[in-house]
Amino acid sequence: MKIYGMNAFTLAEVLITLGIIGVAAAMTLPSLIQERQNKVLETQFKKSYSLISQAFLSVITDEYGGIANFSVSDLSNLVNNLSKRYKDASTSWPVLPDYPNNSDTARCTFLAGYYKNFTGKSGASRFNDGIIQVNDGSTVYFDVDSADSSTYGMIFVALDVNGWRSKPNRYGYDFFVFTLEKDGRLIPMGGETSLYPEKSYCSKSSNSGENGYGCTVKALTDAKYFSNLK
Repeated sequence: MKIYGMNAFTLAEVLITLGIIGVAAAMTLPSLIQERQNKVLETQFKKSYSLISQAFLSVITDEYGGIANFSVSDLSNLVNNLSKRYKDASTSWPVLPDYPNNSDTARCTFLAGYYKNFTGKSGASRFNDGIIQVNDGSTVYFDVDSADSSTYGMIFVALDVNGWRSKPNRYGYDFFVFTLEKDGRLIPMGGETSLYPEKSYCSKSSNSGENGYGCTVKALTDAKYFSNLK
């Protein structure tokens, strides 16, 4: 008697099929992981930017009467007042095995060692004049130039949306740069007239240690910015 039924797959056919599935998964999984990571960074950026924008406006309104004439000596007071707008925030620099003291040199070494530029090359040592470690994991850095600089009196602010302990620690990915206006507004770097214009400082080809400082305006205005990060 002949029995009709489904033909079974041979072992070789099963192995070939599994191999094809494995290859397909290996090809698609990295892109899915990257997409997920980029989405997380975008969410963290929007949240951190919103919080710090509100905090700065609050500080300038409550502590400076709506307009602040900044000087280098004001920075410490500004940082301390801003930290009070966050719960359990700290203004202490990181304590690391290779971080022996709180000198200017040690802070520069820390920043240059923990951060990369937009293309993954060595980062700059700027933003060593103040810090706030926020309880949500983000980190805020501050920088002011010396009296002989054309930008003396300006306060630069960098926002690491997931903190220095979490990667990628890369300019334009989780590290974004602003200047602080006297009325408390944060102005994103990247505009044509800014110190770090997008064309030169958000470049896929530049090896400048400050490359990536100019990506902030694009991150705020381009809906596809984070999804395009590689």
